Amino acid sequence: MKILQVINAFNPEMGGPVTICYNLSKELVKAGNDVTIITSDYRFNKSYAQSLFGIEIIPFKVVANIGLFLISPDMNTWLKSHIRDYDIIHLHELQSYQNNIVFSHAKKANVPYILHAHGLAPKIMEKSFLKRLYNFVWGDDILKNASKVIALTEMESIEYQQMGVPEKKIAIVPNGLDLSVVKYLPDKGLFRKKIGYKANEKIILYLGRLNETKGIHLLIDAFGQIIPQMADARLVIVGSDDGYLQQLIRKINQMGISDRVLIVGPVSETEKFTAYMDADICVLPSMYEPFGITVLEAWACGVPVVVTKGCGIADVVKSAGLVVDYNKEHMASAILQLLKNEDSRKKFGDTGKKFVSEVYDYDNIWKKIEDVYLECCKVVPDYGGKLENPVTNE
Repeated sequence: MKILQVINAFNPEMGGPVTICYNLSKELVKAGNDVTIITSDYRFNKSYAQSLFGIEIIPFKVVANIGLFLISPDMNTWLKSHIRDYDIIHLHELQSYQNNIVFSHAKKANVPYILHAHGLAPKIMEKSFLKRLYNFVWGDDILKNASKVIALTEMESIEYQQMGVPEKKIAIVPNGLDLSVVKYLPDKGLFRKKIGYKANEKIILYLGRLNETKGIHLLIDAFGQIIPQMADARLVIVGSDDGYLQQLIRKINQMGISDRVLIVGPVSETEKFTAYMDADICVLPSMYEPFGITVLEAWACGVPVVVTKGCGIADVVKSAGLVVDYNKEHMASAILQLLKNEDSRKKFGDTGKKFVSEVYDYDNIWKKIEDVYLECCKVVPDYGGKLENPVTNE
């Protein structure tokens, strides 16, 4: 198959969708497919792109950036000449300029496409006027005309159905982890040495974008309650700033705990796994998280996790970690419970490692997406369908 992948930016620091697009494209090409990725040149990571052998990646110039709505009109010219070359189009995320124009050209050329919103479509619709406006003008059309919509979890599938997407058009395909990345894990102690922490200090790790929706402020509040009960506990925050760093720094300083909290900033893929290897617990405190690939990465390193009920992977975590309400007292209690019980940490870490190898190996996940492609290629797309039960934003 000739497959066109569409994503608004191509830099792993911008979150899970980029990593998923990268891993999926790599596996599809290895299986004999022809893959092209089109994106914008916003924060384009050239070395990351060049590591995808045998894949053409085209970054189009951004002429305007309106809240990460990355306007790159040169893509129009390219699409006019090339869109009919492809058997299937894979749109990543939902609200993007790139998806708008690709959808428009796909409709004219009658080329099928799938939408892989990575959990961002349902919840965002309720939170932002601009996102609601986007969905009214473009997003609803993109959603209703997709040949298939990929949901990460059963919870997301139900949300799509509540938005009017027929169940028959939804394919549930979870995120996965490329186990070759964790085949040779770094030694323990390297990250502690780098940040100057001792072997007896307990590290609570957050790894991800520094964004308000990630609930890092709640984790900091919970950590403030832990300190009086566990003097050797340390909170380490790793990830790129997504507009929230200064607020976190102010909060930490106001609480007077800056000597117990370390903000590392963004790290490379290799450094990321040195952090996991030295963590005692990994916490995903998000208000809402479609899946949470950081959970899989932590498990691959044998690290137990604590997540909130707003995470799509929460039902799975119940067997290999702790799930809490979005509440600082409950979060503090769960973290303390694990920090004080080494046997529980090892049990959860071992169970998580087994889950990753048996259920979330990306070698199984990408094949499910390829099957979705093949199914869509057999059906002539109907550009004119309507959502069966569209949800209003009243």
